[in-house]
Amino acid sequence: MNAAADMVARYCAELASIAPTLPAAEVPWIQQTRSKARDDFARLGFPTRLQEAWHYTNVGTLQRRFFSLASTDISIDPKAIEPFLYTDLDCHQLVFVNSIYAPALSTIGTLPSGVTLENLATTLAQTPQQLEPFFHSREQPADHAFNALNTALLHDGTYLHLAPNTQLDKPLHLLFLSVGKAEEHCAQPRNLIQLGTGSQAVVLESYHSLDDAACFTNACSQVILEAEATLHHYKLQEENQLSYHIASLQVQQAQRSHFESHLLSLGATLARHELSVDLNGEGAHCSLNGLYLGGGRQHVDCHTEVRHMQAGADSRQIYKGILDGRARGVFNGQVYVHPQAQKSNAEQSNHNLLLSNDAEADTKPELEIYADDVRCSHGATVGQLDDDMLFYLRSRGLPEDAARGLLTLGFARDLLERMPLKPVAEQLEKKLIEILSQSHGLKSLI
Repeated sequence: MNAAADMVARYCAELASIAPTLPAAEVPWIQQTRSKARDDFARLGFPTRLQEAWHYTNVGTLQRRFFSLASTDISIDPKAIEPFLYTDLDCHQLVFVNSIYAPALSTIGTLPSGVTLENLATTLAQTPQQLEPFFHSREQPADHAFNALNTALLHDGTYLHLAPNTQLDKPLHLLFLSVGKAEEHCAQPRNLIQLGTGSQAVVLESYHSLDDAACFTNACSQVILEAEATLHHYKLQEENQLSYHIASLQVQQAQRSHFESHLLSLGATLARHELSVDLNGEGAHCSLNGLYLGGGRQHVDCHTEVRHMQAGADSRQIYKGILDGRARGVFNGQVYVHPQAQKSNAEQSNHNLLLSNDAEADTKPELEIYADDVRCSHGATVGQLDDDMLFYLRSRGLPEDAARGLLTLGFARDLLERMPLKPVAEQLEKKLIEILSQSHGLKSLI
């Protein structure tokens, strides 16, 4: 048995040993779901670069280290989480430490009628039948090892359900914190969101480290949007430079539903963000926006799949990368148009800014179209800062590092300005300035 196979077997053995202790272990369909996922992970193993979807991303260093799956409830001082809160935003807040719900740190106000919001372990223990649509409405990807690993554990995370024509009165902030312990650990949250017909919600996911310990975060979120439902989704990933972050977000949209995604990826030695959207109803719309920064030897990979399955759906994708040092950024965006998805409109763009000669960007936008009455376009660029603009700013008295910083910030601001939730956009811009000011003289000018 080689080292990779041995590590897979070790994960499977721990999954089997803790399975009887997990919530709803006695419920037949949940037991079968976990067991099948464990078998799928054992069969698939960790992905390799021989697989097209992972051609630019090597998880070899991840598969050589074992991150314990055992759940541990760790006590955290409430003051420790203050730097990660949106102080100017009135919101419901669920906090998870190493993917385990921390009620003492969470704040859920009075919820409107028709809103169910609780941690997933509670739902599994009390009303597991509510979760069946997420696992039976669409088969999970058969070739996705990390999703299988997450499903095999299926322990904690968030369950949000809105009845038809219901609006979540305040944004929901899901704060995921990793903290070190005696052994390296794996956090595997699962977030399940279902919005009924005509309902609306705003959800923020943020991932942070409380110390310098290495952590493997394997997050999976699923969203079901019924007819005319609207979800604005934000994600901030800012874990420490020793951590690994693998995450998938799967969205199913009915007719005339609206999904808007905003991603800001800043941390981890290896980060992979997967976003899959099925436009299953006529007139459905999705807008996917992403900004990723990498420095040192960071590797960040953004992988999107948008499937136009019915007529008259729209999709927009704009992703930008800023890469410094020896960092590597990857964007692989796929758009599929079904033969019956006439009148589809799909736009996709990826732009990368290289701040050093050693940084690298790999971009691969793809269109697969089987309908003839559509409007689809894609484009990608990789380049450095404009010399003429640098000269202009320096001629006005700015030092070179400050001029480079301002131009870089301007490159990123376009995506921040697309965020409707201004308190979030403003706080994220501050984080961006803080990062850029470490290598450019920017902070004193803002």
